Amino acid sequence: MRVETSLKIIKQMPKLAVLVSIKNIDSKVFYIEKMNAPMGEGVSKRIFDITDNAGAKVQYVGARPKLAGSGVNDYIPIEPRSKVEFTRRIDDVFKLDQGKTPFKIRYSVINVHRDEERVDEIQSDWFSFDL
Repeated sequence: MRVETSLKIIKQMPKLAVLVSIKNIDSKVFYIEKMNAPMGEGVSKRIFDITDNAGAKVQYVGARPKLAGSGVNDYIPIEPRSKVEFTRRIDDVFKLDQGKTPFKIRYSVINVHRDEERVDEIQSDWFSFDL
């Protein structure tokens, strides 16, 4: 599994969102679980780590669903040298205190392969942002 992950902050105050890009740089198709690349509204689980200016984790207040194992139809294929992108609001699922900027964010998920024989941790680099 070889993927590159990048983030871009989108400010449309009072809303704050993150554009996530996951690019397959391997020669084989990569399958990411849909819950790790949600294309619909809202964050269905915690997919970001955020820290404040002191390095403390920012509290996640979003959904914490009990997720069943993924089936064969619960994956998005990413062809070689292709990418998927999705945008997720973060201001409604994290307690972002203006007095604790700048923040750092990274995309961080555990991805179980369709054959369930391998599990990958997919993480972006840390990215700094202000409110």
